[in-house]
Amino acid sequence: FMPFDSHLNIMLLTCGKVKITRSIVPGAREVGCITCCHAPENCSVCAILPCCDYPEYIVREMNASRYVSVRENSLEWNSPRVQAAKGKCCGQSCSRLAVKDNVIVLYFDDIHFDTVRNDTRCCNDCITFCCGGKGEQLQIESTFCLGMCIRSRDGCFACVPSCCSQLCCPCASKSEISVEDAESAKQIIVEARDNARKRLQF
Repeated sequence: FMPFDSHLNIMLLTCGKVKITRSIVPGAREVGCITCCHAPENCSVCAILPCCDYPEYIVREMNASRYVSVRENSLEWNSPRVQAAKGKCCGQSCSRLAVKDNVIVLYFDDIHFDTVRNDTRCCNDCITFCCGGKGEQLQIESTFCLGMCIRSRDGCFACVPSCCSQLCCPCASKSEISVEDAESAKQIIVEARDNARKRLQF
């Protein structure tokens, strides 16, 4: 016997065909004016230099892999990462890189799906021109204590300051999404979440 709750509604909907209701344009990786070239394909380690970016094939694959999809019951996006390609040195290549997908699904009935806000850095266009960037930033988080702290996930009883990034504090109930237009993306996501909660009564 399984109790009938809101999450079961989500699971039942997921078993059928869940439609993509909206697509949000993801943020694309852009290089700054200090970057003058791409690292050679067979010498990717050059990408650590301030004037070098990842090899062109890596940048193309990363931009092509990014997407943000709003479904009937969830939000799904891909934030691809760079890793060493397969090779003969302990199974990895010392000279080539590969793109690894990092697909994240956040259901609308998630107890931490509270606040959706535009967290784009100040003077983003200017900083992107100088140092590069990947579009505007959107944050989905669950805060308390007047927004100064973020709740943690996975049973980690920790009080995470809201100023900490997801990279520094992976246990924080925070999701970061790079999009082309954060304000319009925020409106689409909030509307889809609220409509789903009304429709599924949770």
